[in-house]
Formats: sequence, C-alpha cells, structure tokens
Amino acid sequence: MIDSMFKKKKNKMIVEDHGETISNMNVEGFSWYQSEKTLKKKKMLMDVNLTPKERRAVVFGAFVAYLPLFLIIVSSFVIAYLLFYFFM
Repeated sequence: MIDSMFKKKKNKMIVEDHGETISNMNVEGFSWYQSEKTLKKKKMLMDVNLTPKERRAVVFGAFVAYLPLFLIIVSSFVIAYLLFYFFM
C-alpha cells in the first residue's frame, strides 16, 4: 500500500508556447521601454549591412582607439597601489 502511494504520478498540464503576443510590453516607465525614435535608429544601424569582416574591423578599431585610455587608467591604479603599499 505504501509503495502505491509513492508511485502515483500527478497529471500535469503542459503549456506550449505558440509565440503569440498577448499584449505589448513596451510600456513607458519600464526599464526596457524603447520609444519609436529609438527603434527607428536601431533599425537604421542594422540596415548598414556590414560583412562580418567589416564588423570585426570596426570593433577592432574601436578597441585600439580606447586601448591607450584603458592602459593609462589601469597603470595609474597600479602606481597608486604601489605607492600606498611601499609608503604607508
């Protein structure tokens, strides 16, 4: 009798996602809100049609442009740490 109590399975309702949108969740005031103007700008940027090679070149160029600033900031923190370590 005890074994039969543990072997019973509950009939669970399986809900499938059909991909239907019930309501628009793009509501002003939410953190994920995007205005029509922002959506148009994003669409314009996506319509640039860069090849993967061009996209990599753009990302690499941005990385190289910010690299000196990044190195200056990191080195200043290292110098400040070393100054506090040796003189405090």
